[in-house]
Amino acid sequence: MQENCLIIDIAKKFIDYISNNSTWIKDISWVIFTFVATVIAILTYANAKKSVFQPLNSEVIKHQTKMFVDLYELIKGNLFEKIDYETIFFVTFYGCMQELGFKFNCSPEISEELERINKLPHVFVVGQPPSGFQELDNFIPNQIYNVCDFPIESGKPLALVTIAETVKNMNFLEELQSIINDPFLPEKAKKILLELYEDIIENQTGNIYNYLSELINNVWLNDNINVEKEAINAYNCFVENAKDHIAEQEKIFKIISEYLRVNKLFK
Repeated sequence: MQENCLIIDIAKKFIDYISNNSTWIKDISWVIFTFVATVIAILTYANAKKSVFQPLNSEVIKHQTKMFVDLYELIKGNLFEKIDYETIFFVTFYGCMQELGFKFNCSPEISEELERINKLPHVFVVGQPPSGFQELDNFIPNQIYNVCDFPIESGKPLALVTIAETVKNMNFLEELQSIINDPFLPEKAKKILLELYEDIIENQTGNIYNYLSELINNVWLNDNINVEKEAINAYNCFVENAKDHIAEQEKIFKIISEYLRVNKLFK
């Protein structure tokens, strides 16, 4: 009997407590409910957002992966061979010799490129005034000029006008430019590829131009000279002093490795 009374008394006190404190309990309950509802809403939005953008992210990753694989295939190995410096050098040289009336037996590769170039309007060499090439008015290297504008004279220096572009070289640069202009290429990689491209252009229009210009004038102004030997020596000097592209190549390989997570694939 006493136990029943005790239970009834406790129950009564609990009811009285709830009744007297119902307002703040209700407030706390509302705060807890609001918090839980907010958390659920945020998680729901995050999952929905992830679901919406997942297909887009997947396509971007797929495109970038293919782009980096293509880039690796483009620049791996010997870049001097891929850019085709040697053929550019000797096609330009033999083109100059051809214009000057010299005749040589060229390799099939050189002959093929010369045959292609001979179908295009070009002038490899022109004459220049005795006062020097730098004073030749309105002269710009790698432009088209008529021989009659600056006639070639025996015993006087020549100006090299055009550096030949081979099919292999043009294809390489076209593919490199395509990757550089890809909007999905990370800025870090783009900066290095631009440096590589600028170094290639400097080699072609600067370093090759200088060595060929000196070589051609040596051949033109000296009767007793081993032309083929001088040509090989000039090309070897170009190779020793040219931009070698090794630093850019290694930086790009590192970026490709980091992006494709090569070192983590099998962990």
